[in-house]
Amino acid sequence: MLRERGDSCPFVIVSRERSGVCCVARNVLPVFRHHHHFCGAPTLKLTTHGFLHITISVSDLPQAEAFYHDLLGCEIVNRNPIMTFMKTGDDYFVLTKLANHVRPNPPGSAAESTTLFHHAFLVDDAEFDRALAHFRENGIDHYLSDFVHRSFPGRRHLYIFDPDGNSVELVTMISAELAGAPA
Repeated sequence: MLRERGDSCPFVIVSRERSGVCCVARNVLPVFRHHHHFCGAPTLKLTTHGFLHITISVSDLPQAEAFYHDLLGCEIVNRNPIMTFMKTGDDYFVLTKLANHVRPNPPGSAAESTTLFHHAFLVDDAEFDRALAHFRENGIDHYLSDFVHRSFPGRRHLYIFDPDGNSVELVTMISAELAGAPA
């Protein structure tokens, strides 16, 4: 089924029920048997209460587990042959082994254009400085952003890659000095 873009429908929707794939604009979403397409379907707005977890795709689970545990200090909560459930602060994430893992950003050294799709981990200023010094001393590819975020002011941002090329941001807690607020 192909629906053309119209005034009342901002999406171009292609549905292939046999393959179980629905292409919405440039995004690929799974199609469920009773899936209602965005256009023409009744509006539904749910109230969510946050995330239980996010999922990070990896190709080598033990290597990814070591990166997130040994470098970032995340706690291993549980594991099975294809997933490792981890915790950082009060938040959870799952490393999931996929045979067809695809790096989400273009290849290349850490830069704004190669780190746009990322997972941001909160660290305090001392840990941020310690990480930056470690990356510099050991020649680890990183990108120290000097961009002033309007959405998240008062923070410093540093990007690295995990072993699978997923971009990981280390971001500081809010600093009154960087936010422009009175100290």
